Amino acid sequence: MATSPDTRDGPVKKTKARCLFLKMAAAAHIPDTVTITNQAEVCVARTCPLISLAGLTLPAVSPLLLAQVAADVGFDAVGVNLLRVWYTASAQAGPFTQEVARLGDALTASGLTLIHGGHLLLGALDRPSAKSVLAAMRELRAQYVVLIAAPHAPRAIIDEDFAFVAAEAADLPMLVEFAPYTGWRTLADAMQFIDAHQSVPLRLLVDVLHLMRSESLSLWTRERDWPVGLVQVCDAPIALPTQESLQLEARGQRLDVGEGSLPLQEIFARVPRHVPIEVEAPCLALRNLTPHARARRSLACLLPFLAEQGYRPRAAPDSPSDQSKESIR
Repeated sequence: MATSPDTRDGPVKKTKARCLFLKMAAAAHIPDTVTITNQAEVCVARTCPLISLAGLTLPAVSPLLLAQVAADVGFDAVGVNLLRVWYTASAQAGPFTQEVARLGDALTASGLTLIHGGHLLLGALDRPSAKSVLAAMRELRAQYVVLIAAPHAPRAIIDEDFAFVAAEAADLPMLVEFAPYTGWRTLADAMQFIDAHQSVPLRLLVDVLHLMRSESLSLWTRERDWPVGLVQVCDAPIALPTQESLQLEARGQRLDVGEGSLPLQEIFARVPRHVPIEVEAPCLALRNLTPHARARRSLACLLPFLAEQGYRPRAAPDSPSDQSKESIR
């Protein structure tokens, strides 16, 4: 498991998001200063975990602009698609290295953490690209590598690709993500893979939409000690779309927290308080918003929900305007 981002550089960094978070502490009768030395104390103190902005929420912007927007709005971290950067650089090491260096400078200047550098598709892995991306993740000190399984890929091929990634990732922790249109369709599928590879410390990436659409909620609520490394959050109508529409919904029809009817409170009851939370809410209906307005909207919707779940409260950015809410109806 990676060292907590709060301690790996020595003194605790006061990011903009954490400072905003503490401003409301007195109102909630929580001490306004908390000494954090490890993840256990983060959990005990009920302080807010890292809140990340996923690149898919702003699919049209570059990782560099995503980092700038996230820092300006008040996020603590970002999740980017480094494979996209690799292919944009025409799969050439020189241009890719330059882009990674620029992103690293932006992360350092803003105090942001890189939660992950995108997904690696086991069962259909482009190994030269994956090797370059993994090296970039190590350079950028990413918290996690995210793994997904290609649909219909033979298990033997998935295992071969996993062995390659595990060797190249070295000390980078890995997350297993399930989604109903991938090779790991359900929570049970993801746990089966984790249990079959206990020599490698694997954890779950739980996307609340995928949890619901894979009909895994009942299993999720029966257990308390899931090995969760990251939760991706959004909202959506409770009604299950057609099988053919699942991927379209996940990539462009998500809602911000509080604007749908997913049982988010029930889901978060099983999420350890120290686990990072990432907003992944791509919404084509909001594509005309500026990147800053779109990111600010998601954060403003998320923070009141977290406060209701017992997370340490923090001041939210300006609430979404009535006009922006109206635009997705």
